[in-house]
Amino acid sequence: MNAIKFITPLFFLLFSWAAYSQTGIHYNYGDGSGNGYTIKEYSIAYDPIQPENSSSGTYSGGEAKEVTITPKQFAQLQRKFEKALLSTDEHIKTREMGSGMLSKKEGETITTRHLARTSKTRQELEKVLKKLLE
Repeated sequence: MNAIKFITPLFFLLFSWAAYSQTGIHYNYGDGSGNGYTIKEYSIAYDPIQPENSSSGTYSGGEAKEVTITPKQFAQLQRKFEKALLSTDEHIKTREMGSGMLSKKEGETITTRHLARTSKTRQELEKVLKKLLE
């Protein structure tokens, strides 16, 4: 079951890109529980993990949700994502339980990084995402 938990966000990230135009910047994030977030210039979509895909078999990330965000909120998120991408001391080589996985798509270029469970940047990013989804 643990393999499913970590593979699910990867598929979410890869297939999410197909729906976007080839211009602009988009971010995807998989949190430590396997929930997915898609951030576009004017929206955040939350794709929660379902119990059958969670490592425990019982955890649910709740209800899917999409909210509109302002250009100012997008800029705030963009700063958090760019900080996370540049915080190499908080990166890990492979996805581990409780870690975060973020991707940035700019044109045809996709950059992916894994943030350690203990990463302060990961915690800040997740806090902002959850706040904007309220």
